[in-house]
Amino acid sequence: MPHDGHDSLASQLGPGEAARFWRVPEGDTEVLMARFRRHRFAPHTHDRYVFGVITGGVEAFHSGREHHYATVGSLAVLHPGEVHDGYAAVAEGWAYRMLYLDPAFVQRAAAAQGYRPSDGLPRFAVSVMQDPALAVHPPLLYAGYVGFSVCFSLAVAALIEKRVDPAWGRWVRPWA
Repeated sequence: MPHDGHDSLASQLGPGEAARFWRVPEGDTEVLMARFRRHRFAPHTHDRYVFGVITGGVEAFHSGREHHYATVGSLAVLHPGEVHDGYAAVAEGWAYRMLYLDPAFVQRAAAAQGYRPSDGLPRFAVSVMQDPALAVHPPLLYAGYVGFSVCFSLAVAALIEKRVDPAWGRWVRPWA
């Protein structure tokens, strides 16, 4: 029942469906961006925490004994080893952005907030959290990061060249 890491997902997609899966070495993170219309995930588990923002449509899934509906802006949370499925709850299907995080990474983050590792893996109280701002926040956060990185790069270059003066300030202001 463990999931295969989405490596074979592309071969299972139908018309109008798309999925892109990749790994990020920092934090041993996996990412899935996908749109599904008729695809159904059979019951399976992951060895990681799963955090997913629904960006379109409605996803339905069973987790434990509960049935959930995740609408646009919802954050779906699954714990390592939690048996779940997934399917479209509306004709248009659903789209989401998923993060698969190493339990050790989540445990370190929780410990920084006072969580005791002796309590076992951190647990979240609910499987679906409703917040429409989540659907737009990641793209805005990325745009802010990219915009800031330009200013940061220009500042580092100016410091290296020892050319920080009023003229440099006027030149870089449009980027800030």
